[in-house]
Amino acid sequence: MKEITLDRDFENFNSELICGLLKDKDPDVRLKSVRYLLESDWESKVAPIEDILECLKDEDERVREEIIYNLSSLEISDTAIQKIVDMLQDKSPHVRDAALRALTDLWIKLDPASMQAVINLVKDSNRSVQLSALKALPRLITPDELNQGLLYEFFRMMDDDELRPAVLEVLDCFGPSLNGEAVHRLANTLNDEDTSRSRNIAEFLSSMGHDDLVALYLTDNRG
Repeated sequence: MKEITLDRDFENFNSELICGLLKDKDPDVRLKSVRYLLESDWESKVAPIEDILECLKDEDERVREEIIYNLSSLEISDTAIQKIVDMLQDKSPHVRDAALRALTDLWIKLDPASMQAVINLVKDSNRSVQLSALKALPRLITPDELNQGLLYEFFRMMDDDELRPAVLEVLDCFGPSLNGEAVHRLANTLNDEDTSRSRNIAEFLSSMGHDDLVALYLTDNRG
C-alpha cells in the first residue's frame, strides 16, 4: 500500500474508508488517520467522537497520545473527559503526560477520585509526568483540597533540585491559604542540612510575610 499523505489522499476518501483506517493493521496509517480527523473539521461528519475515543485502546502509544493532545481543543462530553482521566494510568509516560496537559488545558472541576489520580502522578516514576502534575495542580484543585499528605510530599520533593522550582510555584499559588499548622511545619524544615532547600523555604515563607517566624526557627535551630 502506498504511503498515505494527510493533505491529499484523505480528501478523496469516503467516510467508511476513513473510519476503517482507524483500525488498519499499520500503526502509521492509524496515526495519520487520527491526526487528520482531529486536525480537520471532519471529525463530526466523518468519524463520530466516540469512534476516535475508541482508538484510545490502540496498542501504539503514539495514537493514544495524539488523541489526548487534540481532545482538549474540541467540545467534548463528560464521557470524553473521563476517558482522559482514565489515561492518567496509561502504561506509557508520554500518554500520562498528555492526559495531564489536556486536563490542565480544559481547566475543569474534577471529582475526588479523578483529582486523586492527578495527585498520584506527583509521585510518578517519570520526571516529565511529575512536572506536568505539579503544573496541573493549581488549575485543578482548590486550596481546601491541598491536604496535609500532599503538603508533606511537596516538602520531600524539595530535596530534588529539578523539582524544587515547580514545587515552590505550586506553594506560591496556595501559600496565602495555608493554615498556621502547615506554615509551622514548613518552617520546621529550616533545620535541614540542605542549605539550598532551607534557603528556598525561608524565601517562600518570607514572601508570605513570615519573616519573624523564619528568624525564630533559624535562631532555635542554629543557636
